[in-house]
Amino acid sequence: MPEKNDLRTIPDLNRTILELLTQIPRGKITTYKDIAVALGDERRARAVGQVLAGNPYPDRYPCWKVVYTSGEVGRYSGSGGKGEKIRRMEAEGIEVEDGKVVDFEEVRFREFRSD
Repeated sequence: MPEKNDLRTIPDLNRTILELLTQIPRGKITTYKDIAVALGDERRARAVGQVLAGNPYPDRYPCWKVVYTSGEVGRYSGSGGKGEKIRRMEAEGIEVEDGKVVDFEEVRFREFRSD
């Protein structure tokens, strides 16, 4: 039986997307589109969102650090919903006001390393 955080049971693209999340530094967020760009196709942002919605390990692969390109927080399929997503962001010093990330461009991470 695989270990709790064993990604070998997850399809390759899904695994790649989740692994990209681990590159986001503390106190930073990214967008669905930024992850799609790192994968080589900015038009696949929606597909990235679908993968993140099924993330089985949000504590290890922080899907809650991913927002819309408008800076809006968006949904969170993890326990606690959108409120929990905001709580996690604020715990890292990311300020959220009226459902949007404050100083969005200053806390936005885009420097992914990907094949």
